[in-house]
Amino acid sequence: MVFSARAKDGEDSLAGTAGTLERLLRRPWHRFRFPRLLEIQYETATHEARNREIRRSLLMNMALNLFCLGLDALVAPKVFRIGLLFRLSALLISLPGLLLLRGRFSVWLQTVGAALALLPWVVAAGLIGRAAGQPWADRYFMAVGFSLCLTLVITQFRFSQAAYIGLLGMVCIDVVVLGGFGIGPPATTPDLPLFVSLLIPVFTGLRYRMEAANRNAFLLSSLNELHVRSLASANATLTSLAQIDPLTGLFNRRYFDAALARMWEATAVSGSCLGLMMVDVDQFKAFNDTAGHQAGDRCLEAVAAAMRINVRLGLDTVARYGGEEFVALLPDADLDEAEKIAERVRMAVAELKIPHPKNDFAVLTVSVGVASVRGAGNAPQSLLHAADQALYRAKFMGRNRVVCLTGERADAPAQFVAVD
Repeated sequence: MVFSARAKDGEDSLAGTAGTLERLLRRPWHRFRFPRLLEIQYETATHEARNREIRRSLLMNMALNLFCLGLDALVAPKVFRIGLLFRLSALLISLPGLLLLRGRFSVWLQTVGAALALLPWVVAAGLIGRAAGQPWADRYFMAVGFSLCLTLVITQFRFSQAAYIGLLGMVCIDVVVLGGFGIGPPATTPDLPLFVSLLIPVFTGLRYRMEAANRNAFLLSSLNELHVRSLASANATLTSLAQIDPLTGLFNRRYFDAALARMWEATAVSGSCLGLMMVDVDQFKAFNDTAGHQAGDRCLEAVAAAMRINVRLGLDTVARYGGEEFVALLPDADLDEAEKIAERVRMAVAELKIPHPKNDFAVLTVSVGVASVRGAGNAPQSLLHAADQALYRAKFMGRNRVVCLTGERADAPAQFVAVD
């Protein structure tokens, strides 16, 4: 793969998001809701788990109410018959409410569903208590009040849901205690509605605190995730910088050595070809001494750019090997294919027409050594050594040329072919 563009990180935007989360963690207690987009994210992240827990709590409440049929039987056969009627009626009413908690409905519809799944049991238990008469009536009423309060706390309702359901539950208890739809005598505890009316806001406030704690836990989790992503991005940037030559923007020798070992193993498994091209700028020291080091740096940048655009984009790996030497790994390239790529690079550099007074060709040129192997043997250094031998031969034969090492394997006896 050819590396050209440098990565741009999103550190500023990430820091801004983290700063927003930190400010929300320090918000006053009465600032409950998040900004709109974060509120949507919170609802999306917690919707499924929250509704699952609400359904589980309401199902447990239903099971407990049905279990209380045994208590009704202990009071009187008449109470058991009335209890069976009211509790089965409450079951039929509450089932559609549970269905509303299974889909991705609006919070308002989910609140209606939760109310349908909970409040019929409150009314049913209150009416059964009136039918039982004293002293059982007060016990039923108190049990209903405490059951409703505990359900508001332990169930993962949103605070708004708990507030609405608590208010409706308080109305239901008051209606049953005071009116009772003509079932049984009135309650003999006149302050019971007041007592429950005081308890429900207290337990609803506890639900508020628990919801606030859940929201802060979400903020902390999101902040931690942002920090982890930021750290991963920073590590990736550092890793990238450790693999990139700062002058040319190509991969450096460390990356090339690892890529060569990796591709060598892949070639050994697949039996495919692996080509290697070594490029050296002709008489670079003389160019540096004459034109200056800044011009020399620009020269290396130009050669790197010529290599980058004349290899097979997205397939070949180009790196600066050291000084004025460059290398390119050419996977699935036999000697003929590698030679064509090398010749393109040589011609592209010559066509830059960078003046070089110390060069026999009067312009900047490169010498290229090429080798290829099919089915890797020995060690990857054998391919590197073969390309280096070919490069040495190219310089010996007059520079500004491509020399290929022929043979089926890179570690075969050296035979050279020069391409002018």
